[in-house]
Amino acid sequence: MKQDFSVRYSAPGFCNNPESINSLNAEQKYSFALQVCYFIENGYLYEEEDQLKDYLKQLTIYPDLEIRVLIANRLKNSKHLPHEIALKLAFDINKVAAPIIADSPQLNDYDLITLLNTSKEISKLIVLTKRNNLSEEVCFKVASLKNLSLIISIMQNPDSQISFELYRNLLNTYYDDQSFLNALLMRKSLDNGVLQKLVIELNPEAKNIITKHFNLYINNITKIFCPTDINSFEDKPAHNEETELRRRIDQLYSQNSLNNAIIIHYLCKGDLYSFLYSIAKLSDIPFSQIRFIAINRLTTKEFENLYYSSGLPVNFMEAIQTILAAIINASKEGVRVTKSDFPLLISKYLKENKAKYKVEGIGYLLKLIFLK
Repeated sequence: MKQDFSVRYSAPGFCNNPESINSLNAEQKYSFALQVCYFIENGYLYEEEDQLKDYLKQLTIYPDLEIRVLIANRLKNSKHLPHEIALKLAFDINKVAAPIIADSPQLNDYDLITLLNTSKEISKLIVLTKRNNLSEEVCFKVASLKNLSLIISIMQNPDSQISFELYRNLLNTYYDDQSFLNALLMRKSLDNGVLQKLVIELNPEAKNIITKHFNLYINNITKIFCPTDINSFEDKPAHNEETELRRRIDQLYSQNSLNNAIIIHYLCKGDLYSFLYSIAKLSDIPFSQIRFIAINRLTTKEFENLYYSSGLPVNFMEAIQTILAAIINASKEGVRVTKSDFPLLISKYLKENKAKYKVEGIGYLLKLIFLK
């Protein structure tokens, strides 16, 4: 049955004359806009399709900003929003355009590139760079604008599709910008093999700068994983083994090799298991010995001092902090903690403190670290 919108307001000839919307007062127009959005977002087009489109077109030129913001927010995810109207909203002021630019499936690559070519509003373009599944073509266009804020934004978007060629061009251009390098290293979808190949293909000047940047991270890692204080945990390695371990790790850090880039990349992803395994593989020290010293010799005081100054990702630091908090909590209760107790102990701590980490996720991390 065809929906007659005119009945609601008893406007003569309303269905056949969308411009009659102007005869409604502000409250009626807002209510009417809600009805139109409801039918469109639920896919009730069919016989009403042309009628709804006409009403929607009329509403999007209504001078009251509130109406246009309503339409943009209600229909931002709709597959039934007509393309021409989605595009019109995308070119509106930022308050109207942002929801459509961020989420509308009706905007194609050509539309996005047109926006990049014509819009001067950086805030609007930042929203564009955060879209899901941003194509290689759009990412390349973003990079061509040479705006570092936009480039960093596509690097921080895990769903943006960045080609190896674009990675290489950007790295050779922004190799001396620490904010760009941080965004690159934090990019979870950047494969380690790609990272290594990128570093190999850098021009000499860029390679030198990149090495220095990596060394900043390496120094921070050294402070965290090789503290001077030794806690009294069970199964602590013998003194001579510990001295040899420190010597080997220090030697590894001083090599300035491309492998360091891979180690740092693992760490920036928060993959502690892979990071420790890399050190073990490169230093010929038994992995079980490295993982135990790295975890158990980090003191609470040192952690707190380094938390905000280390330059390491917050999610990684929070994971370590959660582990430490669980150990400290158990110690206060007089519990003697061994490695085998850690998974159960931390699960208990997470449940009692309603931590934001899922027990299954942190449990998996702990299984990799302690039980492998």
